[in-house]
Amino acid sequence: MLDIVPEGVLGHTAFMLLSSSSANHYIQSAIAAGPSSRIENNLDLGIMTHEELVEHASSLWSTIVHSTKRDVPEVELAILLPILARVAADSEETRRLIRSISVHDEVPAIWLSALARKLWRQMPSDTSYDSGNIMIFIYSNLSSEY
Repeated sequence: MLDIVPEGVLGHTAFMLLSSSSANHYIQSAIAAGPSSRIENNLDLGIMTHEELVEHASSLWSTIVHSTKRDVPEVELAILLPILARVAADSEETRRLIRSISVHDEVPAIWLSALARKLWRQMPSDTSYDSGNIMIFIYSNLSSEY
């Protein structure tokens, strides 16, 4: 796994996130952690690409979905999501990842879902995102039951 977020930032942010008593505090803590991670600086310097960051975030999400406990991948992804929403909002992969996290309301990802929903609402709406398949799937399931 890539060493994208410095250990000190992970430790401090883990304490802030895992001790959060509200979704608002969790979201504020995740967003506040971004600048100290220096990830955007590394993107500007070409040390990593947006694509690598999205790929790493997707890998973390896959780990979280298959986990039964809250752990370091949640903290790292919580730091990465606001950065991705800010610097790669026009990326189809970024939008797909944030959208899929936002609709996942199962333990242990509930806090990340709240963060993703907030980020999704703040992302520019003028970028294209094909949600047609999702709506068709939902509609077809509803109509077959009635």
